[in-house]
Amino acid sequence: FILSECAKMNYLHAIETQINGFDFRDSFMKSGRFLEVQFDHLTAQGSYFDQSTFANCQFNHTSLRMVDFGVTHFHDTVWRNSTMREVSFVGSTWVNVIFEDEDHFFVRFPGSLFVNTTFKRCILKKAIFRKATFVNCVFEQCDLTDAVFHNATLTNTTFIDSDLIKAANIDGAKGLPQ
Repeated sequence: FILSECAKMNYLHAIETQINGFDFRDSFMKSGRFLEVQFDHLTAQGSYFDQSTFANCQFNHTSLRMVDFGVTHFHDTVWRNSTMREVSFVGSTWVNVIFEDEDHFFVRFPGSLFVNTTFKRCILKKAIFRKATFVNCVFEQCDLTDAVFHNATLTNTTFIDSDLIKAANIDGAKGLPQ
């Protein structure tokens, strides 16, 4: 299923369903609510999601390119084997989220809040975590090459086999591991 040609959707809701092979191009969605939805092979490009909530969802083999998520909330959600390029999650909230085997390039999370979030075996090249807040988070076996943690706050956040030295900018970050 392909949704394109500048489609605009308001108040889209999905509960306890599986969405497979959905292609979302050059479209806009505002105030979406997704509860217990499994997204398999979702593709989005040049699209904008605003003020949406994803709870108890799974994203498997997702491909996102030049997509903006404005003030979006993710709770108890899992992202696996996804690819993101030039994606923005400005001011988003991530609670009890797992990122596993993800490949991110220039993905931006400025001002985002991460609580009990795990990044496991993720490539986070040039990821921007400027002014992000991390509470009880884990980065395990992640590639942080050229990542930016400028003015980020890290409380009880651990880096396991993830080389923070490769980050491009950790200036002003609070709570960095010693």
